[in-house]
Amino acid sequence: MAFLTKSELLNRACSMHKNMEKDEKIPNDDNKILVVLQDERYSFDTDDIKQASIDLCISNKALRYKKNSVYKIDLKEFITSDDKDAFINNLFDEEEIDAEKGLKLMPNETIFTTSRDYIVVPTDLVAFVFARSWVARLGLMVTFSAPYLPPGVQWNFPLQIKNCTENPIIIFPLKLIQIMFSNVRGYTKGYQGHYQGSTDSKPIVDRDEAYTLKDFLDPDNK
Repeated sequence: MAFLTKSELLNRACSMHKNMEKDEKIPNDDNKILVVLQDERYSFDTDDIKQASIDLCISNKALRYKKNSVYKIDLKEFITSDDKDAFINNLFDEEEIDAEKGLKLMPNETIFTTSRDYIVVPTDLVAFVFARSWVARLGLMVTFSAPYLPPGVQWNFPLQIKNCTENPIIIFPLKLIQIMFSNVRGYTKGYQGHYQGSTDSKPIVDRDEAYTLKDFLDPDNK
């Protein structure tokens, strides 16, 4: 597998300012790598393009499990629930990762957030997300929920941040992650899944998938 280097990234990557609505899709006829900045205060600096990656910030919004919660995480209950928002609200509190005060992450605690910027992957590329080296060396695990970003996907991609140390760590909405791109061979029409256009880290199970999973979990209930 070969990744795009700095010269190729400089040629393919561009930015724009736009406040994205949920499920909104941006036309990308030129098949560019688009970094969509959703706040006029932010800018995309070509210095963030490294030898084979682009540095990106995490969002200032996060979900964390409710303190002292005894609510169990039952995957079957979530899949079959008719009110998934209520299910999620029972599990999580919405938190702000303040730019000045930060957010304290306790030992072995995990929070869920997204990339600060909305990313549009061209249909001829796939992307991979990794924590930056200095972040990992301090004991923070920053991971993406799946191994890669598929061709044509558009979203604020979800992230999990875990404190792997025995000490509290105060995190800030900094450039904690890097994204790398690789070419795909052959034609692809691009990502068509239900996370297209998503702007938060909440899990989604669409209607058809939910029915399929219900049949798998309870095959006698026809």
